[in-house]
Amino acid sequence: MIYLRPLYIGPGTGSMLFSILIGAATAYFLVRALIIKAKVFFSGGRVKAADYSARKYKKNHG
Repeated sequence: MIYLRPLYIGPGTGSMLFSILIGAATAYFLVRALIIKAKVFFSGGRVKAADYSARKYKKNHG
């Protein structure tokens, strides 16, 4: 039978894992923002989907 022991994560390892998590989240939002900016740039400032979702949100929430 295999016993699963809790793994010890030291302060240095925990800090590293937390930094990786924060960096991954930052990279996700950065890439997402760059994609949106590229769509706006190449469409000449006329992006219908983002405009529609903003109006839809305001209509339902305010």
